[in-house]
Amino acid sequence: MATIDLSLLAAKSSKDDVFLGWALEQFSKSYDYSAANLADYLGCSEDQLHKLALCLLPHENDQQFLSKVDRISSRFEIKPSKLLQLIRESTAIARLVTNCQSSTETMLLAARDKTSSEAKDDEE
Repeated sequence: MATIDLSLLAAKSSKDDVFLGWALEQFSKSYDYSAANLADYLGCSEDQLHKLALCLLPHENDQQFLSKVDRISSRFEIKPSKLLQLIRESTAIARLVTNCQSSTETMLLAARDKTSSEAKDDEE
């Protein structure tokens, strides 16, 4: 029977915001953490980090958000406060990036919407 390389699955999970791997990746990027740094921050091994990445990401608007964070923390023997901070910071950063990109696109569209007669009026 073939063994599954969890590091490959964890890497795939980092590209999909359904998985906790995505939040781990966002957090790592924002703090410039290596896998070893992130494992140290959470208080687990890098092997545990790969397994953690494959969990579904709890969403803050879910009524059971905190209990899901507690269950995941218990399963991987990490501090719930660390996991909670990681999830909240990762989702907040993603929202900020999305909002900034959206604002930039809107400004660029507004700049292009100027008609040629308006441009002539501005030159005079």
